[in-house]
Amino acid sequence: MRIGIIGGSGVRTLPFGSEPEVVEIETRWGVAKGLQGALGGREILFLARHGAGLSVPPPKIHYRATIAGLQKHGCQAVLATTAVGSLKADLLPGTICVLDQLIDYTLTRPNKTFFDGENGSPVVHTDVTEPFAPLTRQAILKAAAAQNLSVRDGGTYLCFDGPRSETAAEVRLFASWGADVVGM
Repeated sequence: MRIGIIGGSGVRTLPFGSEPEVVEIETRWGVAKGLQGALGGREILFLARHGAGLSVPPPKIHYRATIAGLQKHGCQAVLATTAVGSLKADLLPGTICVLDQLIDYTLTRPNKTFFDGENGSPVVHTDVTEPFAPLTRQAILKAAAAQNLSVRDGGTYLCFDGPRSETAAEVRLFASWGADVVGM
């Protein structure tokens, strides 16, 4: 199974067993650039969300090109890392949280889906009751347990347009919404 990994500002590369191959995948939304190699006996395609050297700020990330590139390259599962701010006292720095819900509060990002009627795409209403794949979440939790890693099972990610930082009042408000972590 080919696995796609999207790294954020905290995960900029992976410890591949040998020199990875640089790949560029043409999609109708632009070029997805990544590194292909082996890790733990699995074929991995790694894409840095913010580009090489954190050169792409949050509002200019090519989200659809990234996802379309992973699909076109044959990735059957996708893991995404994200550096976030905690909204809960029990989520200390360094805590690994396997998210299960999200609140999308991005307001200025157009084209959030592949199904908006643009570029010949169909208009589709997608059920996002479970926004994170349950089987992939369970695989992550099982792998973490096998490695004796402490992870939190479940959490709600609040996504904002970035770049931005939250005030103390906003942190209290977002926590009252039921969000556990906040990011861009």
